Amino acid sequence: MGIMDSFKKSLYAKCILSGEHAVLRGSPALVFPLKKYAIEMNYKNSDQYFDCKFSGPHGDPLKFLFWGLLEEGLKRVEKNRSHLFGEMELCSYLPLGGGLGASAALCVGVGVFLNKMGFIEDSKLFEFCRSLEDQFHGESSGVDIAISFFEQPMIYIRDKESELFKPEWRPKIYLYYSGKKGVTSECVNKVKALKSTKPNVFSKLDSQMRDSVELCIKSLSMKESRESFDLLRQGLKLGQDCFDQWDLVPTVVEDALQKLELGGAIQSKLTGSGGGGYILSLWDKIPPKELLDQMVELQF
Repeated sequence: MGIMDSFKKSLYAKCILSGEHAVLRGSPALVFPLKKYAIEMNYKNSDQYFDCKFSGPHGDPLKFLFWGLLEEGLKRVEKNRSHLFGEMELCSYLPLGGGLGASAALCVGVGVFLNKMGFIEDSKLFEFCRSLEDQFHGESSGVDIAISFFEQPMIYIRDKESELFKPEWRPKIYLYYSGKKGVTSECVNKVKALKSTKPNVFSKLDSQMRDSVELCIKSLSMKESRESFDLLRQGLKLGQDCFDQWDLVPTVVEDALQKLELGGAIQSKLTGSGGGGYILSLWDKIPPKELLDQMVELQF
């Protein structure tokens, strides 16, 4: 077959402001790209059989995941490695297990590569990448895939057209690593288990997370004011309470939440599946330097 053109693509992390878990069941999620954390994909065409190099601070952990995903993707399009040519480099600044969508970014990378090789039609690319992500989570809502595709803030609802979202003001929200990696599939299964053991609690928390998203959207759709700040605080508080009731806040994460509170954060909330990963914190001033040096600001 012919050799496709060389190309580059940035595969961005995602940050869910609110909507985790309930998004699997049709509730909205408010999600933002996190462009400081990305996997930079650089492909150069050649007539040599395909190889991939890994670099960057988080490059090594990608090796096993990438080759496994590539093999799975090739199987789904009824191809094999002998059909691939050229050299790729994946330079990763995106940590795995932090709830920032590293697995989804990698799935999009594999999908885009196979699409450019001519193995996947454009119209089928999103669903192909979403189904690949099922390898990690058992069931993917597609929210992480969507942010890697569109690279803009959005209100995401599963199986519906996403609505791009433009905030009217820029709150001071920072990401802080909790000190523990989360395992998405375990957290998803733990939440789903409530449906059989405590169905009323399960439904109540889905509804509460939806309320959390609606408050956040309402806040960020207003001009900056004390009212918009308080609405955002309330929305994040409702969302964190869901994580507490889902029992997805281990001791090390509780300690990190307390550290942020003592440092002056107005409200903090886990982002992603829970069990660890990154914590969002809302501030009414610049955080103290000892915390700020360990944080990344969410860019709106």
